Amino acid sequence: MLFLGFGKSKSYQLDAWEVPPTGRCSIEVRGESQYQDALVKVLGKKPKKNVRVAKQAALIPEPKNEHDSNAVMVYVEGRLVGYLASEEAKRYAGCFQYCHENKRALACQATIYGGGKEKPSLGVWIDLPTPAKLMKHLV
Repeated sequence: MLFLGFGKSKSYQLDAWEVPPTGRCSIEVRGESQYQDALVKVLGKKPKKNVRVAKQAALIPEPKNEHDSNAVMVYVEGRLVGYLASEEAKRYAGCFQYCHENKRALACQATIYGGGKEKPSLGVWIDLPTPAKLMKHLV
């Protein structure tokens, strides 16, 4: 069960399938530049030097997204921190359709990185198995 918070007054819990880690956070989340404040809140403060922090991410399909019906939101500690890249969302479309039909999210390992002089913005990478292995885990 994942807890998602939205502002001060709205929050809810969402059932999620836990994805076994592969040991590699190899899928980059997109749009993090729009969610720097959320990432700083997840970390507790703006880092002064580069960080690599392991967290759990919730991946939630957003089929009614007006720009991309395959859109997948990425939440960390109840905060939207970006979206799965469009090409990755398409690769995993069958998995996320199955999640949406079952009213569940996916919970996977994530790494927040950056924040120092070399990379001042924060980024997020997630750990997912191949779509075929993930689907076998789900069904």
